[in-house]
Order: sequence, then C-alpha cells, then structure tokens
Amino acid sequence: MRAALGELQEALCAGFGAADGTRSFEKDSWQRAGDGEALAGEGITALLEDGALFERGGVALSDVRGAKLPPAATARNPQLAGRSYRALGVSVVMHPRSPHIPTGHMNVRYFSAGDVWWFGGGFEEITAYVGVRPLELRFYRVPIVLLFVTVSCALFSVLQRRLSWDDARYPVIALLPLMYALALGDATRAAHPLEYFGYVIWPLAFAVHLWLLRRHENEIPFVHWWHAAGVWLFAALAAWEVGWWIGELVPKPHWDMTKDPPRKEHQMNLWRRRTIPEASLIHEAVFERMKMPDKKYRPKLPNKFVMER
Repeated sequence: MRAALGELQEALCAGFGAADGTRSFEKDSWQRAGDGEALAGEGITALLEDGALFERGGVALSDVRGAKLPPAATARNPQLAGRSYRALGVSVVMHPRSPHIPTGHMNVRYFSAGDVWWFGGGFEEITAYVGVRPLELRFYRVPIVLLFVTVSCALFSVLQRRLSWDDARYPVIALLPLMYALALGDATRAAHPLEYFGYVIWPLAFAVHLWLLRRHENEIPFVHWWHAAGVWLFAALAAWEVGWWIGELVPKPHWDMTKDPPRKEHQMNLWRRRTIPEASLIHEAVFERMKMPDKKYRPKLPNKFVMER
C-alpha cells in the first residue's frame, strides 16, 4: 500500500507539473520518531508555487504509526483495545491562479489495526469566484418587479379616473400586498433593502402607495388600516437597513484574508498540517501543532493557518 500511494503521489506531481508547464514540485521528506505515546511517522511533502496555472499546490504522502489505539477508537470495538495501528494517505490541495477555476482538494486514505483495515477517499471543489456582471438581472429581480408593479398600479389609477373603469381599482389595492411579498422575497436574497437600486425604487413605491391612498381614500374600505400597514412595512425595512449599517460600521474581530501568505519557509509545515490522512482522526492530535485551537484563541493564529485548516 505504501508503494502504491507513493506511485500515486509521483503521478499526480507529474500530471500537475505538466499542466502548469513552468514550475515543478519541490519535495521535502520528513520523519518523526515516536516518543512515549507520540506517533512515529514519515512522509514526503511536494509543493508547487508561483506557476503559470497554479498559484500554489501540494501533494503530500504521509505514513504514521501508533503503538496503541486510544480509548475513543475502541469504545465501540473493544476487541481492538491495545492494538497498534497505521495510517497512510495521499492528500492534494491545488489552488489555481485564476479565480474562475475552483480549488481542488482530494484525499486517499488507508488505515489498519492488525487484521482490521479501512480504505477510502474523496474529492471536493471549492469555488472561489462568483461571476457577477454589473447588470445581471437575477440580482435586480426584486427591484425591477417592484418598479413594474408600482408604475402599473399608478397607471391603473389614472385609467380608472379617465375611463371610469371601476375594475381598475383592484390593482390599486394590490400594491401594498405586493410590496409585502416582494419585501419578504428580498429578505431571502439581499443583504439590505436599499441595494441594487433599492434606494430609489423603495422610496418611489412608498410615495406612490401614499399617493394612491390619498387619491382613492373614498373608494378603498378601511383606508386607515392600509395607512397603518404601509407604516409597519416602512418601519420593518428601515430597521433592516439600520441593522445592516450597524453591522457594517461597528468594528468586529475578523481575519484579514487579503494579506500576503507566510513566506516559503513556512509552506512545508502548513501543507503537512493539511495533509495528514483524515482516516486517522481517531488520533486527531498526530502532532501537537496540529491540534485545533479553542475558538476564542483562533483570531490570534496566522491568517494562512486559519484558512488552511
């Protein structure tokens, strides 16, 4: 199995290197002697940087061994208590230079404890780019529909008076319910109500709504309830907008993902942290540096470490 995974690593490095065309993988072998309960292990970490196709990529082979399975691993399988174990794997993470190409992450893992073994793997794509054209209609759908409804209701009001068309008053009454429906739809899509020209269209809609109530106050039953419902909707949208602005303006802890990553001397260690086989999660502290920090301490970690984990 170790030989097969080594061949897989070589094939992947050759394939990715040929696809890039300008850079090849630099390899770093590592070893760790088992002291006490610590795991023994070795591996090869191959790293490609600053290529024409790949900004950064790694293909890592790891082979770790333990003298005794931890209690968490034998709780449901007590017959495995006291057994030694071994975990091997090849892990791949490739970051293309173009943001239009998804990042690829793959793992192939083998785990054994005596006559019990497990083999598996997986692949995932991490999309880093969302193509948004400035006038893409799907983001402007609610404001465009709201503008159409507002203008249509105003025109029906004019036609109702000019043509003595009594049925034209129903679209006038429908404006406020449609505004409620569009506001609910906007809440599932937009960050705040005034984005995507909402700062123009929502005030226009409320102005037309008030104008229609004044114009047809003798024709609309319970007109005071319609006024109140309009005020409630306005208050809800205003609270949503103010809450969004508070969230934007109030400083909050965050990780700056725009800073330059650590220099090259740190890259091999970062890739090792990422490339220990996930099959060996039963000993999630393969090395002390791999332990996930408590949540309250995570902001103190280097940005690249947080992003890679």
